[in-house]
Amino acid sequence: MLRRPRLTYANVTATLALFVALGGTSWAVTQLPKDSVGKGQLKTGAVTTNKLARGAVTADKLAAGVAVSGPRGPRGPQGPAGAGGADGATDSSWEPWRPLPLAPGWAALGTDQPAPEYRRDAQGNAQLRGTIRPTTGTTAKVTDSLIGTIPAGSRPKYREIFNVRSSPDAGGVAHVDVLPDGSVVWRDGTANPPVLTSLNGIFYSRI
Repeated sequence: MLRRPRLTYANVTATLALFVALGGTSWAVTQLPKDSVGKGQLKTGAVTTNKLARGAVTADKLAAGVAVSGPRGPRGPQGPAGAGGADGATDSSWEPWRPLPLAPGWAALGTDQPAPEYRRDAQGNAQLRGTIRPTTGTTAKVTDSLIGTIPAGSRPKYREIFNVRSSPDAGGVAHVDVLPDGSVVWRDGTANPPVLTSLNGIFYSRI
């Protein structure tokens, strides 16, 4: 036959002590004194924007010097104009024009036309300009005639072939070659002998 356990003073005392301990812990968790949790008790990053109630933090609750975004203000007046920039360089990579040495039988046209000249740039290009005429006048035809010689350093790497303006015909064209040895040669043209031949538009690579 089982015996019923006897209720002793020790059992009662232990039960009361457990009840008081548990009740005190619950009170401590749910009834924190005012201002008992401060910056020292919070972990870094524990309080974020989404954990704050809307309107919980207002300007009067922020420390002095903390910036607060407000509504956008009106547009201010336009400031004074800045200083003008420097003028851009023109043809800064091109060397100055130099006279093209002409062969016997050719001369500059003169009048208001530029003299025959050549120049080169730092990128490996060169060009000619000017207007020339045969010194033999208009009585002798010109064929495979050397106009002049471009100095070394400004000559093309390969033979270059050009169609340039020539007259007396309004639409006259002359065939002029520029060779790797610097020779500028008048081959033929629609007007032969020509009254004039333009070297404008002769542009080639030196490399």
